[in-house]
Amino acid sequence: NIYPKILFVPPEKRFLNPDMDVELKTKIWIEELDKKIRQRFFEIRFREFAERAWTFVPQFIAPNIVGMQHVKEAVALQLFSKEPTHILIIGNAGTGKTDIIRSASELAQISVFGSGITGLAAMAQGKKILPGLLPKAHLGICCIDELNMIKNEDYIALSDAMEKGFVTNEKAGHHYRFEALTKVLAAASPKDSLKSNSLQELKGQVPFEPSLLARFHLNFIVRKEQLSEFAAIAEKIVSEDKIKVRLGDIMFLRRYIKYVSPLDAEIPKELADKITAFVTKLKQNESELLFEVTPNTVTGLTRLAKASARMEQRSLVDAKDLERVFLIVNKAYVL
Repeated sequence: NIYPKILFVPPEKRFLNPDMDVELKTKIWIEELDKKIRQRFFEIRFREFAERAWTFVPQFIAPNIVGMQHVKEAVALQLFSKEPTHILIIGNAGTGKTDIIRSASELAQISVFGSGITGLAAMAQGKKILPGLLPKAHLGICCIDELNMIKNEDYIALSDAMEKGFVTNEKAGHHYRFEALTKVLAAASPKDSLKSNSLQELKGQVPFEPSLLARFHLNFIVRKEQLSEFAAIAEKIVSEDKIKVRLGDIMFLRRYIKYVSPLDAEIPKELADKITAFVTKLKQNESELLFEVTPNTVTGLTRLAKASARMEQRSLVDAKDLERVFLIVNKAYVL
């Protein structure tokens, strides 16, 4: 029954004019009915969208950038992750990494976008100490551009937020603590330039210590395309119209993310064993990989698989979710 009950209006709040009293009841009834109809409408649309979500959501991520599909897919899954999932993108200028993280900040329900030179833990405003980027993104996503530019004291804050869900700050003898349970999506420039195809030289261009890299669940190195790849992208640009994301599309996706976010997704035992086997094999080949395989690799893979199911309004992870995430992880780790 979509028709709401007429709300009871206490006598002391009723209008003296009986006709106006009826008018008020009618207005309340219409507003409640409209609310239920709108809710039902979105539920139907969301069920329809769920079947196509994996195809469409990555297209909302920096639609002006052609290529980097695996990075866009990872970020799309991050938006649907119920638990903190952290992603780092390292690339030369002009690769589109900033566009990707900015786009994610526009799509997320709660988000903050800022530069690494901005205070991550706290910012001083006169005598006041205000929350920095990380606490401002509490329960949302913190998008940080040029992470390689962060101050030394912010390294601790970043690590605390990613590991513990809060940051602390000492100013003028006062101790401050801010809640910062957030998903971190960061972009960074390499030490010099990512031109080489040598594994060791690429590793040498990473501007962070292994301890910080290990706190991210996924790390990507993106480079400008080789000539053959560029030709394929150029053909794609010519042959296809670019996706145009309108404000209405953004609002719909935000609402959809909010709608599915409470959904819990479970991983069946047989698929959990597949995750173990995949990560074990990855670890065995670690010397040939761009990044170290850590316990956070397993954690991130699990959370992204659940996010893939949640994106399609499913409470159970299935084989196709693992296939998606395994492919993304391979693209991140294998040169």
